[in-house]
Amino acid sequence: MALLRKIKNYPFQKYLAEYQSGKDFLDFSLKAMNTLKKAINIPPTKGGYVIFIHYSQGSTDFVVTTMLDNSAQFSVNEEKLIIEKLSALNIDELVRANRVNINKWNDNDDAYLTFIKGKRDVSIFFQEFIGNTDLTSAKVNANNLKDALQEYMRVMGFDRDKKFKVSKEIEDYIFKKIDSEEDIELDSISALVDAENPRGFRDYSLENDKSVSGRFRATKKGNFYFLHRTVVKGTGYKLEFDKELIKKDVVIRDGSGRM
Repeated sequence: MALLRKIKNYPFQKYLAEYQSGKDFLDFSLKAMNTLKKAINIPPTKGGYVIFIHYSQGSTDFVVTTMLDNSAQFSVNEEKLIIEKLSALNIDELVRANRVNINKWNDNDDAYLTFIKGKRDVSIFFQEFIGNTDLTSAKVNANNLKDALQEYMRVMGFDRDKKFKVSKEIEDYIFKKIDSEEDIELDSISALVDAENPRGFRDYSLENDKSVSGRFRATKKGNFYFLHRTVVKGTGYKLEFDKELIKKDVVIRDGSGRM
């Protein structure tokens, strides 16, 4: 049963609910496209080719709306032996996209929707098309970012010093964005995590459904204190301290407390 939401004023959610209730994907795509057309018909917006996708990854279903540009490609005409310029969809670079986690949608999880920033910003018209009041909140994004970072650094085998360095650089970046009232971008964070593989963390977050939006605005630095503070919990106690104390061996972990 589709997520019960106030979808009257948000056509995309309404059409997605109809699709979940049994209508075909083509009907959903056409109605969603008309909604996007109305939102984008505000100069000087720049459009692109729109693709709607429903796919499964493991046991989770996703519905993606993505915009692509044309790109110039070249081919050799073997009969005339000349190089011909062709126009094709640039599938290597997204313009912008959003993704709905259908499982979370059905479970009434507010983090069902994430935006993926491509080579253009997530425009106002694109947010309005999907229903911008349903954007993942800054606090939820912060919590998801925390989980994604911890898991990624563990999987990639980051040592303690590298974890400290990466966390400090990300914190400096986020706090600077908050101070200047600018958006935080997942691409920028990903580049700070690993400069040699700048898309690695971003791709890992998307592929493992960590629900970190590609671009979001934050105002509270406290949501990101996890980047320099550690919490240790156990039965009957909770300790919180700066990670620098671990680095300096002022605090030494010895026991089964959960961090």
